[in-house]
Amino acid sequence: MSCEVEELREVTLFEKGITNASASATDIESGGTITFTDLSTKVYSREWTFPGGSLTTSTEPVVDVTFNNTSFDEILKSDVVLTIKHIDNSISEKIFNVQIAPINALPLPIPFGGIAVNVPGTIEAENYDEGGQGVAYNDTEEENLAETAGSATYRDDDGVDVQVSTNGLLTSVGYTAADEWINYTVEVTETGVYDIEFVVASGSTTGGKSIKFQKIAPRTGVITELGETGDFAYTGGWDSYTNVTIPAVTLIAGTNTFRTHFTGADTNLDKINIKPTQTNVTYRIAFATDDSAGVDAGYITMLKDAGYEVDAVDGAWNNLDVSGVNALNGYDLVIISRNTNSGNFGGDPTVKDNWMTVKTPLLLTSCFITRNSRLQFVDSGTFVENASPSFNVDNTSHPIFTGVTLTGSGETGDIISGGNTNITDVTTAGNGSLIASDPTTGFLAIGEWEANIEAYTGASTPSAKRMFLGVNAGPFALTDVGQQLYLNSVQYLTSGIVTDNAGGGGSATTLNIAFASDKVGDAEDDLEYIALLESKGHTVNAVNNSWDNLDATGAATLNGYDLVLISRNTNSGNFGSDETVRANWMSVTTPVIVLSSYIARNSRLQLFDSGGFDEGGSLNVTSVDPNHPLFIGINITDGVTDDLVTLPLHVTDVTTAGNGTIYATDSASGNVAIAEWDANTAAYAGGGVAAGRRMFFAVNVGGYALTSTGETLFLNAVNHMAK
Repeated sequence: MSCEVEELREVTLFEKGITNASASATDIESGGTITFTDLSTKVYSREWTFPGGSLTTSTEPVVDVTFNNTSFDEILKSDVVLTIKHIDNSISEKIFNVQIAPINALPLPIPFGGIAVNVPGTIEAENYDEGGQGVAYNDTEEENLAETAGSATYRDDDGVDVQVSTNGLLTSVGYTAADEWINYTVEVTETGVYDIEFVVASGSTTGGKSIKFQKIAPRTGVITELGETGDFAYTGGWDSYTNVTIPAVTLIAGTNTFRTHFTGADTNLDKINIKPTQTNVTYRIAFATDDSAGVDAGYITMLKDAGYEVDAVDGAWNNLDVSGVNALNGYDLVIISRNTNSGNFGGDPTVKDNWMTVKTPLLLTSCFITRNSRLQFVDSGTFVENASPSFNVDNTSHPIFTGVTLTGSGETGDIISGGNTNITDVTTAGNGSLIASDPTTGFLAIGEWEANIEAYTGASTPSAKRMFLGVNAGPFALTDVGQQLYLNSVQYLTSGIVTDNAGGGGSATTLNIAFASDKVGDAEDDLEYIALLESKGHTVNAVNNSWDNLDATGAATLNGYDLVLISRNTNSGNFGSDETVRANWMSVTTPVIVLSSYIARNSRLQLFDSGGFDEGGSLNVTSVDPNHPLFIGINITDGVTDDLVTLPLHVTDVTTAGNGTIYATDSASGNVAIAEWDANTAAYAGGGVAAGRRMFFAVNVGGYALTSTGETLFLNAVNHMAK
């Protein structure tokens, strides 16, 4: 027997892995970015968690994370954790205690005398906020130029050029310059639509410059544009005051900081009058809800405060029958609340079919009812109840975003406070339009579908335009942004336009317009019409004499536009004196607005059975139907509008429109000032038959002379006539 000695072997014991990491900083300002780097050894897997960061988690070794603190006073603390699993299955952590300083806040505004002005009411220009340069006002020089010129002192805040008249009866702001501004803290007593009337003077022969009206977020200074007056003419002297108005501005109840922003010199400002807009149009809304006195009371109050007539009876439109359809067709808009039982809205196929026959536009705020098992807005049977409170805007030109300030990334900001929106779980609107989506998932949050088109293949076909707007479940929680968006959607669906607070309505869509004129060169008469239209997002094709002596090729080209405008500043002989030219114009299927009474004659385009006209009309008109959408945003007193022009209107010399519809007449003579004719109908017996709708809209002779009221009416006509 023998024994063998085993071979001895050397064994090395490996060290355990180490958990370690670095951070480029742990104490930062709001909006700062920190780079985190994993320095661990023998790593099998890693996971970072970043509470409050731009990333929630990550498995990368190096990560850049941005932290925001929305507080103005409190430090935000975030415990960033790196969890490492080593190759020996041991697990350990590295923790960074990150502190984010509050956002850099502006001082809170202090109203003059410590008391905010109540509006509707009057803001005296000289009673701007306290706080000094850069906070309450911006003035281009330190001294008060009015005092230097000999004016008495009104208040100790040097900088703003406040002047006191020699008799002490008038105090105003003068010596203005481009980009100077003044803030006013006011208390808006009631959400609604208001006219902002500036009492101004200019002793300059070239007149005063446009004033912008803005809303300022007190702590951040974020600006929301609310409208602009436009430049105004010489008023007769520095102490000779007149009014310039921004019509139909939506103001939200509560404390607001408003800013008057001067775009140039030569403008004296005495006061700002804020008064409810008198539209003379009351739209009726059927509001479908199960709790009108509870969770939906805030929506109903908001709509009523904005001037709508709202019928809201709990359960009134559940399990809709034919009688209910007929009743809903008598309203201007139907709103279905988020706070309804969806089973009563299309769970029964007969009920769903009845809803499809409703001819009144529908605004739906319930994601449950969008489903393919209900009213078939989207081809999905589910929804999302915990979506972001902010929306990403996919169609920034849509009118419902009028007055809504979007972030650099195209988001609305929170539309509700303290919760989540309830939206769809699809990323497409099918045959409709995706207007806004959830910024994280891309799911549809606002969508629009036209009448007589199925929302998606296989869906039933509705008889009216429909829109979905995602809101929260439960009680009213709309922020200022949410209220603006909601009310814009209501106005868009009821009237087809959204008043854009800067003189006139924004079109439901941007338009491609052919503008026939002889004066669109440098400094010529029609440039301001084009500028007005382009400021609303429309595309205007205007080249001098482009559409003179129209031939068949030109007519075919015009049929590719959304609207044709024929200026007052044209030679009427080029528009129908030749019978072939007239026949070519009659073949144009695109709607046409004729601004020239010469061209409206029976010897031209045959809108009126008359060879005459009246160049000495009034400055205003009498509305035949104040409830027509043409007159949205127009102040009408005893049937007569405010002045539309500063020079006399050029109207017809007849009081009838034949087979057409008269909307307005000259307030003195009664002669037709605005009228419309349907397509394929002779304007009068024996007249030519136009293939598209036609309108006559009277303006003045010569250069642009529309007032803000005239601009509103003109833009309303453009929106109304566009195909």
